[in-house]
Amino acid sequence: MARTNPSLVDAFAFERWASETTSPRAIEAEASLSWLQDRCGSADAALQAVANRLAAHTAFGARPDDLDRITFGLRASGSPYVWPRAWRLHDSEHLEAKAVLGSFERWLESFKDEGERRCGVSVSYTGGQATYAAIVSDVVADLSRPLPTRVRTGQWLELRVKLLREASDAKVVLAGARHEPAFFPASIVHGEVLARFPIKAPGPWLIQVLASMDTGPRPVIDAQVFADMEPPKTLEWQAAPGESASSQGQDLAESLFTMLNAARVEEGRKPLSRDARLDRIANEHALAMLRAGHTGHDVGDGSTRMRLENAGIATALAAENVARAADTPRAHRNLWASPSHRSNILHRGFRNVGLGVVRGPDNTVWACELFAALD
Repeated sequence: MARTNPSLVDAFAFERWASETTSPRAIEAEASLSWLQDRCGSADAALQAVANRLAAHTAFGARPDDLDRITFGLRASGSPYVWPRAWRLHDSEHLEAKAVLGSFERWLESFKDEGERRCGVSVSYTGGQATYAAIVSDVVADLSRPLPTRVRTGQWLELRVKLLREASDAKVVLAGARHEPAFFPASIVHGEVLARFPIKAPGPWLIQVLASMDTGPRPVIDAQVFADMEPPKTLEWQAAPGESASSQGQDLAESLFTMLNAARVEEGRKPLSRDARLDRIANEHALAMLRAGHTGHDVGDGSTRMRLENAGIATALAAENVARAADTPRAHRNLWASPSHRSNILHRGFRNVGLGVVRGPDNTVWACELFAALD
């Protein structure tokens, strides 16, 4: 499991998707890597499968923080986990295990978890040089009942999600490749989210469960289904609506603003006006996420509503998108791919937005989009 051979694994192709999405998928950690596995939580089969590719192929997810292919690999492996994190270390100096472990632990300490940490670790050897890799996910919910990967148009799906943390409410969001997502009601019974909904058209669909927790609303489960079609073998990269509008020379926040409004216009929505007060709040929150080491709507600086009220802003309608990505186009693409975040981008009631984007020491960007309907 741990000593993968690059010649046996195509970095980008997943010839066969898992027939269903389910969690947890606990496996026994390999004894030879227990010194890494013990530091990052329980071993998971889907996380392990993607960690194997990350270790064996330097081209897989060109940067470890580029989550496009990593997320695709998790979906193909039947995992519903959201917000995975990736670590990779090329050991060209033949470090002792203690030094490798030190690098790994420093990375783990750079972020905080809200739920149960699960991971997969791997090592690959090429020319006598070791490459270590890990995929870690902060899990706050599991699928009580597996979801099929392939479905029929018109088929009704029953969703059962076990919450690992308390939530006040939950909803299901269903999104295709374009247009505004559809929301379906859900109930929480004895810590389990229950919902039923139909798949109304052919094509790929992302099912997302959005739960309101003490840190604010957040996705807790993502599952990909394909109606009357086969899943793709490789990630079919496609720019999000509005992504091509960003140009070189724009500052980070202006770049995100340009793509956001271009996406709204493409989808028949009116562009938003940028507000300086919202900008300040969004930028402060982006900095707070960077300092906390994780994305969220409350990372110790208060909820979205509280931060607006503290700034003296009264609005009946407000929402927030947060992301971490390699650059602003990827941040925009990731937000568009998330049904709940896309719903905020396309919401007809918003008139104003504030943008905060900061660059971290690893050169990734932390982004906050704060939407409102100001007088």
